[in-house]
Amino acid sequence: MALRLSRAENIGAFQERIVIQSRTATLGEYGDETEAWATANTVWAEVLPQTGREFMAAKQVQADLTHLIRIRYASSTKPTVEQRVYWESRTLQILNVVNVGEENRIVEVWCREMLT
Repeated sequence: MALRLSRAENIGAFQERIVIQSRTATLGEYGDETEAWATANTVWAEVLPQTGREFMAAKQVQADLTHLIRIRYASSTKPTVEQRVYWESRTLQILNVVNVGEENRIVEVWCREMLT
């Protein structure tokens, strides 16, 4: 019997390349702290901008949700709310990370676009 994948698990759905970034701090020449972002992981993802009906439904759960990102589960690459996502010249703040069904197959990353 063949394993059936849901739409979210279909390999064809993961066509976007995203960069998960972690905040770093370095000390300058005079002891001043400088904040920067460094690449923690680069993964294939499904990026779903939340507009229209999906956005209105999502607002009931998370008021500022602008993007829902799905990635394959991997304990080594699971993002955290302390990180951010860089995608197509956009910076997305991670609001929540959900291991869908606690099955260790798909992770949903709820994000808000950061205006720069």
